[in-house]
Amino acid sequence: MASPQAARAYETAIALGRGRGSTYRRLGKLYLELQEIERSLDVFLRATAAEPDEAQNWHALGNVYRSLGQHDEAIEAYTRALEVDPKHAYAWHGLGCVYADLGRHEEAIEAHNKTLELDPKDDMAYRNRAESLIRLGRLDEAETDCRESERLAPEHPYTHGRLAQLEYAKGNYEEAITRYQKAAALATDKTEFNFDLALPLLCLGRIEDGLAAIRERLVTFKCPSDVRYALIDCKLLKDRDPDLPGLNTAISLLQEVMERSE
Repeated sequence: MASPQAARAYETAIALGRGRGSTYRRLGKLYLELQEIERSLDVFLRATAAEPDEAQNWHALGNVYRSLGQHDEAIEAYTRALEVDPKHAYAWHGLGCVYADLGRHEEAIEAHNKTLELDPKDDMAYRNRAESLIRLGRLDEAETDCRESERLAPEHPYTHGRLAQLEYAKGNYEEAITRYQKAAALATDKTEFNFDLALPLLCLGRIEDGLAAIRERLVTFKCPSDVRYALIDCKLLKDRDPDLPGLNTAISLLQEVMERSE
């Protein structure tokens, strides 16, 4: 379990000159688990300065920048990782995720293609490529990736979360709800999929259930980007159905939290 005491032990080792790249990475990951993201950023900046030829350090730095919503810096860090090691599958994966965050889905798909060339059994890469395919309306291709992810990782919560997203995109709201509920049952954090679950609930007119799901998640969320992406999805739904009952309230709840976090 992550603890401040463990962090201090790693910091001491680094201060005494006993810190290697793995020590920096463990410390940075520990700070992330403690939700001390700025400290994690400082650690990985020190790691890349100490060992600029270590691709794992740049990859880890990219992950922190992405969690902070600093997309340009994340892209630069992942790119540096790939300059050091062009076969670093996780760096390709991270790059694909940042491109998807920015709505650059064609580039995201290309990056995930690279990941899968290096590791054809990477269930996470299939799921993340599927998300970009869904966003582009390429639902048949997305379903192929979702099914492959399900074959490789049938009990992974994100497998069912992505299948739920696909059903939602198809307009199969009841099926989407069932999949999100399955994902939540498998997840450690039972509210992790609540923002996504709220959308099909609202589409079916289950206004109180949808708003309750959002309010519950607003108490437990850890990453501000989760709220930002939920707000984007709500606004996309509003563009499609501007008079959907409960949607304006959902957007207001999310906007209020975003404004407080800025």
